[in-house]
Parts: sequence; C-alpha cells; structure tokens
Amino acid sequence: NWAEGLTTYVADHLYKERQSPADAVEYRRNILRDYATLVADAESFPLREFIRRESKASQAIGYGKAAMVFHMLRKEIGEKAFWGGLRMLAAERMHGSADWDDLRRAFEVSSGRDLEDFFQQWLERPGAPMLEWGNIRHEKRDGRWRVSGSLRQQGKPYQLAIPIRFNGENAVEERVISATGAETSFSVDLPWPPRSMEIDPEADLFRRIAPEEIPPLVNGIRGAKNLLVIVAEGLEPELRAAALSLLPALRQEQAIIIEESEADLELLRRHDLLFIGLPKRPKIRPRWPGEPLIEKDRLVLDGQSFSRTDTELFVALPHPMVTDKACALFLPAEAEGTRVAARKIPHYGKYSQLAFVAGENRVKGVSPPTSNPMRHLFDLENSK
Repeated sequence: NWAEGLTTYVADHLYKERQSPADAVEYRRNILRDYATLVADAESFPLREFIRRESKASQAIGYGKAAMVFHMLRKEIGEKAFWGGLRMLAAERMHGSADWDDLRRAFEVSSGRDLEDFFQQWLERPGAPMLEWGNIRHEKRDGRWRVSGSLRQQGKPYQLAIPIRFNGENAVEERVISATGAETSFSVDLPWPPRSMEIDPEADLFRRIAPEEIPPLVNGIRGAKNLLVIVAEGLEPELRAAALSLLPALRQEQAIIIEESEADLELLRRHDLLFIGLPKRPKIRPRWPGEPLIEKDRLVLDGQSFSRTDTELFVALPHPMVTDKACALFLPAEAEGTRVAARKIPHYGKYSQLAFVAGENRVKGVSPPTSNPMRHLFDLENSK
C-alpha cells in the first residue's frame, strides 16, 4: 500500500513546503523522530509489506517512511521526472490497480533511469540506515582549507546520497557524498575556514536518528518498552485514578506502577519513567533546565503563567540517568480536567510540553535536542 505514503507526501508535506521550506524541513524531522521513538529495530518490517495502519509504529513505516522514500526519489531524479512519473501513473492507472512495481516503472520511464536498486533497498529491507562521522581532519593549504574524513554506516550499508553542509563565519557550501559501503572517505576544499559541518541538515534522508537528536517527546513515552510509573506521595485517590487513565490512552496498560516510597535510583536507571505528580523526595525528582517553572500556586510555560489548581501539565524530559530512555512528568490539577487531558495527550505525540486548562490545550511546544551528533565543530585555533 503506497497510497498512504504518497498522500502524506504530496498533500501534507507539500502543503508545508508551500508554506515555507523551514516548515517542510520540520515536517520531515518529525517523520524521523516518530520512526525513531515508535519503531524498534525488532518490530520494523519492509515497506512493501505495509497494508494498513495497525498502530502508531506501523503508521511511522507505511506513512512516514514511505513519504520519505518519495522525497528521496524526487531528490534523486529531479522535479520534472518525479511529477511526470506521477502524472503518467495517474493517466494509465486511474480507477484501476497499481502496486509499487507500477510506480517504479512509471518513474523509470519519466527519468530514463534504472531505479531497481533504489526501490529494492527502500522497499525490501526493514529498518533504516544509521550514520556517523569518522576521522575528521582539517588543514590549511595554499590559502585554502581542506576538510577530510569519512562517513560511516552501521550495519549492512545502503546506497546513499548524503548531503553535507559546511558552514563558515559568513559562508555556506553544500556537497553530496555518494556512499555505498560501511565507510566512505571524502575530501573537500573550501576557500574559507570551516566553523562546522553537518550531515543531512535539511532532513532529506530517511535514517534512524541518534537518541541525542530527538527532543524529549510524548511519543517517547508512548513508544517506551519498559515504562515505570512513579505516583507521587499524597495524591488524592480520585486524582490518582484520573491521572493513571493516561496509561491506556498511551497504550501503556502493562506499565509497572509504584509509589514514590518504593522508588530508588537503581530502579529508575533501568526504566523509561513517567512521574504522576511531582515527587516530594528531592533525590528522585526529575530535573530540567528553565521552563516549565513549577511553583506552589502557579506554573510558567512558554512565558505564560497558569494557576496550578486548574492546569494540567505534561512535560517530556531528559532521563535523569541515561540517554537512551524516555522520561516525562504528568502534573494533574483536578479530576475531570485530568481525565480529558489524559485522553488528548497521545494526539500531541510530536510535542514535549503541554498545558491544559479545563481539558483545553493552551500551550504546546518542543524542547531542543540535547545535542546533535550529526554536526562537527572545528577547532580553528589549533589548525595547522
């Protein structure tokens, strides 16, 4: 079933693209974040096997991965051939049946190219490529700067056209590196000193992004495989029950639920975490820089102040001990508003911070990622 991915790309994504290039980049980043947080390697399956959406994980493949395949194809064969291939398919197959092979043949005719290898790797293989830098060097030669190094792929390598952006103080240069093996060397000469360089800066490649590239998100809790729920001391029974209704909404009915008094640091280290209410014990309380600001009588989120007595807060946070697990805090206020917010929170999977008043969403935002391993910074002071 290619239709869901194509609709995602030429309806939703194209709408964002026509709004602004930046909106389209963010849309593609959200596709990569959804895949990374919702699809475990063991649960991935080849795109050709997608039939219908059975879960958020299958949606991340059949809708998201497929949309990215169409995007990479468009980059590969160009605008005229891409849209021409779709028009050809529509003219020949409208009101009939068509499969992935029919799409491939249409694009081969429109582009004049053999696309067997492209479709083979993206349709028949489960999973996604994983990229990293290797052996980056830079030196000054005859008034120019040479940057050399390698791009590494983990696991069985894909054939990739990898975009790299080199940034100077007031200059930018784009290159595309063709990678076919586990490690691909490159060497680039620049007329100015490089400040940084970045792999895939516009999110043009379908790949499994590193955990450090993913902001803490609602989907991180939804996709958690070993969720531990810590209920804060002193939470009233009705409010506790309302807050715990978030678990079935997130499809996390099997999560382990403990009381704050049962929590210890070693236990927290081994699990993805969801705090229900703010723990009274400072030792286990989640920490975060800046907002949200939680005070006795008010909350501050996105520069807005809310009463703590009628505002439900959900915030995804960095795990306090490990980088490869998820963490979040759900701060309930009153029972009915909490039940309504709990039903709505899973629909805001791409966000990090949510505030609800009387069940109505008032704030939604995304926290910045903790770091970007796809970006390399140059130490020019110690250059040759």
